[in-house]
Parts: sequence; C-alpha cells; structure tokens
Amino acid sequence: MIYLLIGLILLVALLTAGRSFVQANPAKLAQNIRIFGGIFLIALAALFAFAGRVVFAIPLFGLGLSLLGLSGLRGLSGGYNPKGYRAEISRAYGDGRNGAGS
Repeated sequence: MIYLLIGLILLVALLTAGRSFVQANPAKLAQNIRIFGGIFLIALAALFAFAGRVVFAIPLFGLGLSLLGLSGLRGLSGGYNPKGYRAEISRAYGDGRNGAGS
C-alpha cells in the first residue's frame, strides 16, 4: 500500500512539474537552468577538491563561474571580438550592406 501512495505522489509531482515546464517562459527557464547548473558545478568542484581530485575541480569551478556569468576562465581564452569579425565581413563583401563586392 505504501508503494501505491509513493507512486501516486510521484505521478502528481511529475505531472505538476511537466505542466509548469511547458507553460514556462523560455528565457526565464534558460536563465534558471544556467544558474542551477553553475551552482551544481561549483558544488561538484568543491566535492572533488575535498576528495583530493583538484585536477577535476579546477575546470569544473571555472565552468560553474562561467555559467553564473562571473569571470570563470575568460582571461585564458582572450575573449570574443565581434568587431574583428565584422571587419572581415566588410572586407570580403565590399561595404557589407548588399553582400556584393565593389
């Protein structure tokens, strides 16, 4: 009897979670998943660090910080430069407005 009650509670919980997932705002859902993922990765990095697996902990910590929008490993990669990309397009296609060279 207890298994039936646990099953019904799980069914109701899954249906409620599914309904709220379907009706959620996609932008807010993505932001919440990103925050949860960042916190989870930082907690996992702490667990690895306490277990002595620092080699695994450092990249997980950096990834978690990156998901949270903090510095993370941004200084190592040099960053993304959209201005340089635009300059390459304008050189390849003339003025860049009509897609044809001059």
